[in-house]
Amino acid sequence: MAVGGVAALFAAASFTNQAGAAPTSSTATSGAPVSSAIGAGTAARTVSVSGKVTLRVVPDRATIRLQTSSTQKTPSDARNKNATTTTKVIKALREAGVPASQISPGLFQLTRNIYDDGTGLRNSDGRYTGDGIPKMSFTASTEIVISLTNIGIASDALGAAFLAGASEGNVEFGTSRLRELRDEARKKAIVAAREKAQLMATAAGISLGRVLSFGEVTGSWHSPSTSNAVQNVVPATDNGTLALGDSFGSGPISIDAEVEIEVLVT
Repeated sequence: MAVGGVAALFAAASFTNQAGAAPTSSTATSGAPVSSAIGAGTAARTVSVSGKVTLRVVPDRATIRLQTSSTQKTPSDARNKNATTTTKVIKALREAGVPASQISPGLFQLTRNIYDDGTGLRNSDGRYTGDGIPKMSFTASTEIVISLTNIGIASDALGAAFLAGASEGNVEFGTSRLRELRDEARKKAIVAAREKAQLMATAAGISLGRVLSFGEVTGSWHSPSTSNAVQNVVPATDNGTLALGDSFGSGPISIDAEVEIEVLVT
């Protein structure tokens, strides 16, 4: 699998003087303690920089989330109708090549809907008074989650599900190497930050010492490529297949890492 690393070096950096102050974030463990290295009461000059890396990788996993729903006059009718539709959708997924082990039921919901159909009491001029008995209906919905290891059938699976009665669905692409790539991105972000610090130090005519502290900037690690579709806006083609449009596709996914480091200026 091809992986590309892109280091985005931030322009911001700051220099500080510390009078024997100890770092407050994660600290490097090699070498002498900071206080003994610079001497008690001696002002320590430091530079703080950040480094960011984005790895782009071809996905090898896809998660499809579908929903079936049915609205009926009674809870049991809504539940039964929804169960029938859900069974049809699962059958269609199996016929599209999705293994049974990769299909699992998600959240089931039953909702009461209260509405007024305008059949209540009316004035002599025919206008509705609002005094009628509210009407009720019930909506049952079920989520179906598909964890695909063969992303090549994602489009066919989604189309088959809609044709079988699914009302909503989306596909989220990811990677099975997420942990490995996260670690790689972290390492490259540290290197990027250190190289930026060295570049600025050389331009300023100063020398750098060891890293005093470092920390990870909170952010999104995994930015999956996602395609969405809704039943009533996705047309079927003449041959009965579902046309999902040119926008449907996996594309690369991005894994980001950003760190901040504080380096001693000597």
